[in-house]
Amino acid sequence: MNFFKSFILGIRSYAQAIRFLKTYNLTWVFIFPVIFNLIFGFWAGLFIQEMLVYINQLVMEMLQNYGFDFMKTESVSGILSFIFKLFSGLFFFTIYLLISGFIILILMSPIYAYLSEKTENILTGNSYPFDFKQFTENLMRGVLMALRNMAIEFIWLIALFFLSFIPLVGLFSALILAVVTAYFYGFSFMDYYNERQGFSINQSAAFVMNHKGLAISNGGIYALTLSIPLVGAALAGFSGIVSVVAATLAMHSIRQNEANSNITNFNRF
Repeated sequence: MNFFKSFILGIRSYAQAIRFLKTYNLTWVFIFPVIFNLIFGFWAGLFIQEMLVYINQLVMEMLQNYGFDFMKTESVSGILSFIFKLFSGLFFFTIYLLISGFIILILMSPIYAYLSEKTENILTGNSYPFDFKQFTENLMRGVLMALRNMAIEFIWLIALFFLSFIPLVGLFSALILAVVTAYFYGFSFMDYYNERQGFSINQSAAFVMNHKGLAISNGGIYALTLSIPLVGAALAGFSGIVSVVAATLAMHSIRQNEANSNITNFNRF
C-alpha cells in the first residue's frame, strides 16, 4: 500500500472508529479520560505550582546574595518575581505539552490495550483470555514503546532546533517535527495490534515504516488535539480512545487486503 492510500485509510478509519464506538456501546470508556484528567491534572498543576514557587525563591535569594541590592526593594523584587514566574511558567507549560502526549499514552495504555483487543474481537471473533503475566508484559511493552518513541522524538527535536538556523531548511523544521510527532503517536496506537500478532518491537517498527502514511494520519489527529490551546492535554485522552480504535480498524483492513491479495496470487498458478 502506497503512502497516499495508507494516509487516506487512516483518515477514513478515524470516522469509522467514532461510529464503531457508538454501534457497539463502547462509549462508556470515555469515563477513563475524565478520571485521568481529574487526577493527573490536579497533581500536575500542583507540582508545577510548587516548582515555580521554589525556583522563584531560589533565584531571588541568589541575586540578593550576589550583591544585587536593588532586589531588596519590594517593588522591584515584586516586578521581577512576576516576570520570572511568567516566563518560567511558560517554559514548564511548553515542556508539559511536549511530553504530555506520551504521558497520556503511558497512563492510559491499559485502556487502549483493552480497546484494541475488544475491537479486534468484534471484527474477527478472536479472543484473548486474560492472563495476568501477559497483561503485565503488554503493559510494560506499551510503556517502553512510548518511552522509546519519546526519546527518538526528542533527538529529532534537538536536531531540528539546530537545523532551524539554516536558511530555507529552518522554514520546514516545524513541519518536519509535526510529521515526526504524528508518526510516533500513530506508531504507539498501531503497536497494540502488532503486539497481538506476535511482532517484536523491531518487527512492529518495520511494519509501521512500511505503512507510514497510516501512522502519520492516525497520530496526526491525536497530535492536533494536543495542540489546542489550554484544553489540548485534557482532550487528548478522549482523542486517544478514538485513535486506538481507528488504528485497529485500519490494521484489520490491511491484513484483510493482504490475505485477499495472497489468495489472488495463489489462484493464478
